[in-house]
Amino acid sequence: MNVLRHIMYQIIFGGVGTFTRYFRRNGGLTAFVPIPVITLNSDLEITLSAWSDRPAVSFPYTMLGNSTSGTHYLVVYDDLRVQLQAAGGALVTPLGVWSITKENKIVITRVGTLVTLNVNGTTVTGTTELPLIFDQIYKYLTGSGFNFVGVISDIRVTDNGTLIRSYAMNDNSDVIVDSVNGQNGVVTNGSADDWGVFADKSTLWKGQGLTVPPWVSIDQELLKE
Repeated sequence: MNVLRHIMYQIIFGGVGTFTRYFRRNGGLTAFVPIPVITLNSDLEITLSAWSDRPAVSFPYTMLGNSTSGTHYLVVYDDLRVQLQAAGGALVTPLGVWSITKENKIVITRVGTLVTLNVNGTTVTGTTELPLIFDQIYKYLTGSGFNFVGVISDIRVTDNGTLIRSYAMNDNSDVIVDSVNGQNGVVTNGSADDWGVFADKSTLWKGQGLTVPPWVSIDQELLKE
């Protein structure tokens, strides 16, 4: 995003003391972020936020995936259900739990043998066997075409009680920084205009001079949960 335009909009619309941050909108065609592999074999927690202003049409949108295996992924389908797939099976939410108008909060946990997928307060549980292995954001398998359309932020991964990854997705750069262990990702097939600065307006994030496209409008809003 153009820095001078960012400063101008922050002065005009942000107000003194307004907190701002960057979000990245993924276009869904070929853009994604490969990351160093995450392998989870014990108790775990994965949290993230996501916005998609349209439902996946006839195919899933992938939030987390594995470049070489079709048995490790987190996706949302066109009927607005979310599925977590691990090596030993799947957890699938009821239809319609995904919102196309506001933030989607996702929490995945495993304690002992019990695995839980919580999407916007709706929980499904099972005894899905591990491991759970991810090595890319926004993308399923290599060449799959099921890339996420929209915004993903604040990915945190805890392994057996220890935080091992934290991707705020607040970088305004092709380098997606892991603030815990330096296991950074790199945007592939992205554009500088995919990044936009947003002001915190209590119940929503409001865009500040965004580029259209890829954003819907120069002041696009991301409603909080």
